[in-house]
Amino acid sequence: MSESANPHDRFFKESMSDLETAAEFLALYLPLDVAELLDFSILEQINESFVDEELKTHFSDLLFRVNLKSSSSAYIYILLEHKSVPDEWVALQINRYLSKIWERARRSNAKKLPIVVPVVFYHGAKRWTISNKFSALFDFDENTTVLRDFVPQFRYHLCDLSIREDETLQGRPHLQAILRLLKHINLPDLNEQLLEIFRLAIIEGKREGKTLDALKTIVRYLALTKRASKQVVKENFNNPMATQNFYPEVRTFIDDWIDEGLEKGLQQGKVEQTASLNLRLLRRILGELSTVNEEKIRSLTFDKAELLSDSLLDFRSTEDLDKWLVENVENDLSLKG
Repeated sequence: MSESANPHDRFFKESMSDLETAAEFLALYLPLDVAELLDFSILEQINESFVDEELKTHFSDLLFRVNLKSSSSAYIYILLEHKSVPDEWVALQINRYLSKIWERARRSNAKKLPIVVPVVFYHGAKRWTISNKFSALFDFDENTTVLRDFVPQFRYHLCDLSIREDETLQGRPHLQAILRLLKHINLPDLNEQLLEIFRLAIIEGKREGKTLDALKTIVRYLALTKRASKQVVKENFNNPMATQNFYPEVRTFIDDWIDEGLEKGLQQGKVEQTASLNLRLLRRILGELSTVNEEKIRSLTFDKAELLSDSLLDFRSTEDLDKWLVENVENDLSLKG
């Protein structure tokens, strides 16, 4: 999976890449009558994004295939909304992304289109008040009601963290830590929440032996969003309420990693943002890029990415880009070899 310049996208996808966590989230936060139809013991993540490139700053997505208890399978499409306020046109976006998913099925010679359950996951500060029905985007009145049958009829399920009290967040401690952090990441009380977030992550980590992975994901997210200072992060982590019963040497190791992780996270954020900007500019100049070239651009060091920023305005064709990549990426690799 390519690195994302959007820290919310990266954190959510890293968290949900653990299929046990993803299955638990879906089982608890889908409508009950929908969840009861699904067999979450067999869950597959489809490694493909359907979000338009120009919207990836504000949206990201995940697609899962899950077995139906009564028949074959269905898909669950999650659109993660990163904006601080709801987007009134999100249903139109979903309509387009559903069509892409169905086109994907048609190209694979499916006899019937798969059922897709669309979910909007929102963690902005302002409460979501927009209708979740696609038909609400149309201007029907009492004289045109009969025309409703001629427009697509679907709704998306909304998971709105802004209306949920922290105490009502469901799931194992690890899932609660993920959701609490997403809920508060852009709120003024984030620093006050860090102690409980660390405590939940450590409880889960001690139970499953995944403490370091859980903490690294959280610290990296905090670093990339620049929402908490190193001092605040360390103070909360070192609070005895969070790290009680930890062996001292383990606590010292993690404490040192926080220092290193925050610095690396900030640097990685700069690299990803520069790569994202370069890709957007190159697409405007040259059109669509090959997957191979996109991966090469995303893998550039910060210095090389800045060098590309200085050079790309002189490109007139994809051959110019290919030549630059050969000179600055492939030649470097051959010299190292």
